[in-house]
Amino acid sequence: MTSYLLSFPVPFLGETISTTRDDTINMNATVGSTAILPCRTVSNVPVFHVIWRRKGDSHPLTIDSRRIVPDNRISIERPFLKDWNLRIRDVRPSDQGVYACVYSRSYRKLKEVFFNVLVPSEIEDHLTSSDVTAQEGVTVTLVCRATGIPPPKVTWFSLPPDLDVRRQKVVHNGEVLIIRKMTRHCEKYYRCMAYNEVEPPAFTVIKVFVEFAPEIYLPHKRIGPKKGMEAILECTVTAFPQAVSYWQKDGKTIITSRPKYRLDVYMEGDNRLTLSLVLLDIDDSDYGPYTCVAANKIGEDAETMVLYNVHKSSPSSTITRSPALSPTSLSMVPPVTHRSLWSSTEVYELSSFKTDNYREVLNESSRQPGYGSRSESHNSTQHPRYTPQNSDTVRIVAGGKKKNSAITCTARTVEMLLFFIFIYYL
Repeated sequence: MTSYLLSFPVPFLGETISTTRDDTINMNATVGSTAILPCRTVSNVPVFHVIWRRKGDSHPLTIDSRRIVPDNRISIERPFLKDWNLRIRDVRPSDQGVYACVYSRSYRKLKEVFFNVLVPSEIEDHLTSSDVTAQEGVTVTLVCRATGIPPPKVTWFSLPPDLDVRRQKVVHNGEVLIIRKMTRHCEKYYRCMAYNEVEPPAFTVIKVFVEFAPEIYLPHKRIGPKKGMEAILECTVTAFPQAVSYWQKDGKTIITSRPKYRLDVYMEGDNRLTLSLVLLDIDDSDYGPYTCVAANKIGEDAETMVLYNVHKSSPSSTITRSPALSPTSLSMVPPVTHRSLWSSTEVYELSSFKTDNYREVLNESSRQPGYGSRSESHNSTQHPRYTPQNSDTVRIVAGGKKKNSAITCTARTVEMLLFFIFIYYL
């Protein structure tokens, strides 16, 4: 092999060799692909030997159809008799350079190829940030280092909790992302994408965790269950890291292992849980304030709710209404029915009213036409606030001493009067 190389003078690319602008081309190939570097002879030039060389190498790559270098990725491809194409399989970044196809006798350069190897983007994990945990208020720096040929462009995106890339948002361009004055709303996934127009792009996802003190929310501040029933006390705790949460009564932690209580914990997501305390068979000792407490290494929080007896009215919840008239000015008058549309009614002073008088009034009222035509239950509902017990035939009105007579006319009596007039004319 050595004697063969010495018997043919081979020019170096640094030597002056005649060429034209059409003989120079640029080629790009992606790492791992197969590249074909073209070379075609000219008919009016006598062919002696065709040689492929790369600038900077001391030995040729091929002479005619034979490979000289010990690299089986390189070969000569001749689809036609005039073609002497150089074929490079499984292209590597080290294959990038300037290649020349020349004649061995005339030293004429047939083709010069500027061969560029494109390398897809790749993220360097050892130089890129991993998941970060920080407290609220601090500044966080995320780094995404990427390589590739040509150098890639780095873009940062924020992802929703379900990591749906269709809803990602661009937050920054560049290898370094700085988040100042962190809040819990900054806790999310951040996606770094490096792309240099060579497929495929490179990605990495970094999760940022934000630590904050617990916050407690009570859906209900007061509940009023009856004795013997169950009650459910709930509080929602939001914290990271997750807080130690429990219920207290009268300053003492409730031991949920007792048969009186049952504690349920529901994970709601987004660093939130619901602490549900179930009280069974409520008695008087169970009423009072209950406090939900939560604490982690950042801080603590507490909220109090009240369990009260719904049957015991408190002074603040009792409404007292003063009567518009004093008791001494109230009088009792028999009610008016549809049979006594316009009737004279005896009026009695309430201050001198006694049981015997009531019976007398009742007897007098019952003797008037039309009395007793309404049921007892019906009459008792007409004036429930001022109707005495078992007094369905009398009605309390304002008045003074006993008068001779009083004429009463209500909307009901007018309505009945019109009704009877209408029946009469029919």
